Amino acid sequence: MREKHSSGSIPTLIKSITNIASSVGAVTAYLVAIFGIGDLPYPKTTSLLTILATSILVVNWRWAKLRSRKKGSKTPPARSLFERLLNPIQKTGGENYTLPLTRRRIEAGFVLSLSVFTLGWMGVNLTGVISELTTNPALTCNDPGEAAKLRILIADLHETTPEQQLLISDKISDSLTEYPAGNFYKVCRLTEPVKSITLANEAAKTYAADIVIWGRSDAATYEIHLEAPALGDPHQNLSELGIEEATSSEFQLKEPEHISFVSQFALAELLLLNGQVTEAQARLAGALAQADTDGLDPLDIAEGYYLLGLFYDPHYSPSPDEELSIAAYSKAIDRNKELHKAWLNRGYVHMLLGMNKEAMAGFNYLIENDTPFKGMAYVNRSGLQSDPDAVMRDLDAAVKFAPEEGYFFRGIERMNRRDFQGAIEDLEKAIEVDPAGWENYHYLGLNQLYAHEYEAAKKTYVRILPYLDEVTRDDVIVDLQDSAEVFPEIKPTTDEIIKALLAAQLP
Repeated sequence: MREKHSSGSIPTLIKSITNIASSVGAVTAYLVAIFGIGDLPYPKTTSLLTILATSILVVNWRWAKLRSRKKGSKTPPARSLFERLLNPIQKTGGENYTLPLTRRRIEAGFVLSLSVFTLGWMGVNLTGVISELTTNPALTCNDPGEAAKLRILIADLHETTPEQQLLISDKISDSLTEYPAGNFYKVCRLTEPVKSITLANEAAKTYAADIVIWGRSDAATYEIHLEAPALGDPHQNLSELGIEEATSSEFQLKEPEHISFVSQFALAELLLLNGQVTEAQARLAGALAQADTDGLDPLDIAEGYYLLGLFYDPHYSPSPDEELSIAAYSKAIDRNKELHKAWLNRGYVHMLLGMNKEAMAGFNYLIENDTPFKGMAYVNRSGLQSDPDAVMRDLDAAVKFAPEEGYFFRGIERMNRRDFQGAIEDLEKAIEVDPAGWENYHYLGLNQLYAHEYEAAKKTYVRILPYLDEVTRDDVIVDLQDSAEVFPEIKPTTDEIIKALLAAQLP
């Protein structure tokens, strides 16, 4: 008997445990829904709907019990809604109800309190619910306070090989969020991948981000990119490795240093956007020195030195230093000879300092190695040539390899040689290639004035209006006034054009 009882109690015990587990699970899920403490896409909305559904069910259930009458009792004739609501808690006719009067009054108070609580909860959480339903649930941002003027968006890595999953996006986000001086920027995580530069720039517009960090990983490569649309050189490639190297144990050991470098790189861009140029220069220089010490990949560090060159470059920086700019560009080239934009920019700065031999060598390298920047190298090398024929040969080549810049600068050269018709032809071509470039219209108009094609010039300065702002309009007016002093015969027309420019409504 004892054995039979024991064996029969085991299924009973298991069933009891299962019931308890189910109850605990249901209660846990209910509490998670109410307090929004789980990984839910719409926590405030879920909480509000859970409270509302619970209140409706409880109120309906208990109110039906409160109004329940004894068998055989007559239902009173229909009266006003207010009277029908009060009737169950009134003493008169109390003998007709199933529940005693005291209990009916207690439960009516509970139902009323629950209703008031639900209405209050809805009022408090309604704004959060609306915010959740009108924003992307894949986007989460930290809230550093009102001081955060800038926003950095970190997208999920686009991975075509999930078995080699890399969590660098989360780690970069954590690193930037934990940065102690991060009160001037907000960090947002987008749990959706960004697959290209174009999509990164679209994400910047969609989410009002000043910087977007995105990356991709496939069977061959692993890349991390940074876009800062407001800066002069918006695209930076922060990391580019073969996938085997990126998933190797050696790289994983260096990943904390790599994440730190990427974060410091992004912070330097944020500081620059925030107008803290000196701090941006110092932070990036320090991050690069540390990256060198940590032995990070030279190709990654090359991009950092290129950015440091921009931070000091007179063409881009409000706090320039030509020598430091050249030094930074040179370090970038030492670590990655194929970083052609560093060659080009270093050549510009060499020209500013009158270091024509060094500038010529850099431009020759870009041309002779058939790089993507050889068109601009031809344009800039033309300015260093002493032979007029060599100048035109370089500009003819520039037209072939970089037509947008080639036609413009060849037009300027022809204007300087008083070949106004030739300049007009080139500048009209420049407009075809770059219809939004206001300088193309301006110099076309000047050459039309010089060639006494006054009506054509007036039409050109009407065409320029959609591309001017107040600053560029003032520059155009000054050039027209200076040109009229050199060529007095065009003054009546330039006066008319200036009057029209001043009267125009700019975009």
